Amino acid sequence: MGTLFRKRTEAGSCYYEYESSGLDVSALPLKIREGEKESRSFSVYAQHAEEYGEWSEYLRRHGCACCSLTLLLGMYCDEYEGIRPERTISEIERKHFGSEQWERNYSRKIADQMPVSQLGISRILSEEGIPHRYIQKYRPEEAWGEIRAHLLTGKPVVIIASRIRYKNGLIISINDRKYAGSYHTMVLLGLNRQGKVVFADSASRKWAGQRQRIKEARMADLMHYMFPVRKKEAKTSYFSGRWDTGGYILIDKDPLDK
Repeated sequence: MGTLFRKRTEAGSCYYEYESSGLDVSALPLKIREGEKESRSFSVYAQHAEEYGEWSEYLRRHGCACCSLTLLLGMYCDEYEGIRPERTISEIERKHFGSEQWERNYSRKIADQMPVSQLGISRILSEEGIPHRYIQKYRPEEAWGEIRAHLLTGKPVVIIASRIRYKNGLIISINDRKYAGSYHTMVLLGLNRQGKVVFADSASRKWAGQRQRIKEARMADLMHYMFPVRKKEAKTSYFSGRWDTGGYILIDKDPLDK
């Protein structure tokens, strides 16, 4: 049994627990424990695992948003305990976006099939009754404070990162790829005792060594790869380019609250 620090409470510390010999696995089940309180089990899935049947190739190429959404549904919804990415694609997306939009996306050749956008994740969360706020536009110096304060409450944040590295709003590298091959969705879970962000990641990165499904990073570093929505507002449920996606999602419910 392994543990990851989540937050400090009046009763002591709160942890994520995982039953695994390590963090470089295809599926990492987690539970939250705070004293006598315990959450349902939910999992961080690896998008590159060849364990998803007909959806394996799609998930390998485009599965970050699906795996992030799968984690959140498993974390918050009783009816989705144990949910896997295949069900999120074939059932949840179709249910919330409608068969016409779903089939339009998945009838394309595999390279042109797109992941769920930040707006798409927000729509599904809303319709599944998971309270949240989708922050589409922000100033980096303000966003860091808001995200940090939110994580200190133990509530997750969904972000999308780019392979482009920004500093003070300016591009300083167009092909950095530390957190994303192109664009990449991840779920921030909390802050550890050293103040680093603990986050769930469906992709594997060499720099993370054996800590793959759960990684740690300085929030200031992650902020260099995040970006706001460039258009007036996001409009598409599936990714359609960086001008129509971006921002971050603050989940406004503690997973331990029934």
